[in-house]
Amino acid sequence: MGTRYYYQCLHDSDATNGGLLAAQINSMAQPTVGLRQRMFQGSADTLANEITIATANNSTRAELESALGSDWTPMEIAANNMAIYALFEASGSGPGPGRHNFSLFPARPGDSSSWFVIPSRSGPASALTTVQITSALNNGITPLQLISSTAMVISKRVTMRSLNGATQDYRARDAHRVSVPDWWADDAVALTQNNFGGLDIAANPQQGVPFPANCTCANFWGAALKGLVQSYFQGGQLKNLNTILSSMITQQETTPTNRMSNLTPLQMVDLFDQAQLLVLQVG
Repeated sequence: MGTRYYYQCLHDSDATNGGLLAAQINSMAQPTVGLRQRMFQGSADTLANEITIATANNSTRAELESALGSDWTPMEIAANNMAIYALFEASGSGPGPGRHNFSLFPARPGDSSSWFVIPSRSGPASALTTVQITSALNNGITPLQLISSTAMVISKRVTMRSLNGATQDYRARDAHRVSVPDWWADDAVALTQNNFGGLDIAANPQQGVPFPANCTCANFWGAALKGLVQSYFQGGQLKNLNTILSSMITQQETTPTNRMSNLTPLQMVDLFDQAQLLVLQVG
């Protein structure tokens, strides 16, 4: 498939087809292809079987939406949640995705007009318990959460990535840790094409030496990319701006010399998902 479809919903809940699509998406995202995409799969199997599917896949670009506790089919929940992510990520006015945090969605004013999922008529026993929700989140599953007899929410949006070998690894669990770099890379490509297309590469300018016409250099391209990082920081997408800027590396390659390369270690903002209170009675 030579065309990018960033949001892809798999209308199958088995592990085999989910693994095949995730493998294809991962291969298409490699630098030589550069088609960065995401996969969304639904399931209403037992939690144990859902965990087996998610941990076997273990992909940052794949997400498993659990339909447990709802009367909707797994494919309907996957398509519904994917549509919500696409809608709200694209709704921002600044650079990068407009929405990062989908925990307890619909939690913000205006969210409810896009949410129609209600609890199953089988009753509360069909929904996941708090302990099961924690297990689901720790194993790469995005579960629904029952908050009342008539209301369900997305507990927290996560990727299927939860393991580094046999060790738990949650560095890419939050889905925005994939979304923000994808958007930044798209903007960096557009910036490079629009501002540097058709130019030659020259050595970085030296004091007193005229810079040749119709040329750019590693310093100029690197400065433009640093400006893009700053715009993402100001738009609320990134944290630790100075650390990112000081760690960026931009250079002209020696083999081949007609290529420049850049390393930008982005650090995404953190989601406010947990709060701890210690209340003391001292009177």
